[in-house]
Amino acid sequence: MKRILLFSTILLALISNNYLNSQTSNHVFDKSDSVIIRELYNMALSEGESYENLRYLCKEIGARITGSTEAQMAVEWGQKIMTEYGF
Repeated sequence: MKRILLFSTILLALISNNYLNSQTSNHVFDKSDSVIIRELYNMALSEGESYENLRYLCKEIGARITGSTEAQMAVEWGQKIMTEYGF
């Protein structure tokens, strides 16, 4: 059974890798695309709320074991944040 699972996992990984490579090889990337993506990434980390959100989730809510009160608090907090962000 373990051999079948291992074989299936490896086969899936190889198929996925080939599929993803074939999808990206047809697209020509413009150098300005990577510059814009890098600027967005840097801005999100430096001017965004990512670190504050991470701090709140880790320090204020704490460990989130499945089924715990903290896990439920984290879900509710995440829903609230996503709603505020317009998702």
